[in-house]
Amino acid sequence: MNRENSGNSGLFSSAEDLALLAAALMNGGQINGVSVLGKQTVEAMTTMPRGFEHIGRSLGWENDAMPGKYGCMLHPTRTFSHTGHTGTAIVIDPVSKLAIVLLAHRVHPEDKGTVGDLRAKVCNAVGAAVIE
Repeated sequence: MNRENSGNSGLFSSAEDLALLAAALMNGGQINGVSVLGKQTVEAMTTMPRGFEHIGRSLGWENDAMPGKYGCMLHPTRTFSHTGHTGTAIVIDPVSKLAIVLLAHRVHPEDKGTVGDLRAKVCNAVGAAVIE
């Protein structure tokens, strides 16, 4: 199976909404005591299926990409992330209860360049600032 073949094109929302999604995923599907996702849904979204760990993905998330892809070390076995073509990224570390949302637009005015270094710098800076 090709790990680059998935039905997505990025993150399309506001930072506030993505923070709420991250909070729900880190809290078993609840936000402020209100259930917005079922526990089994959260498990399916954040855990790689048995026998498919080599793919490195759960339902819509990359589960093994953090150390190599962004250059930062949050919790190496529980962190999951999602990126987008335009440079967006959301990284969720449920162990540290940390979510990083980066809404970038690298394709304007021309579809050139990369944001891999920026993603790594943001992740490292935030991780270093809040994780002891």
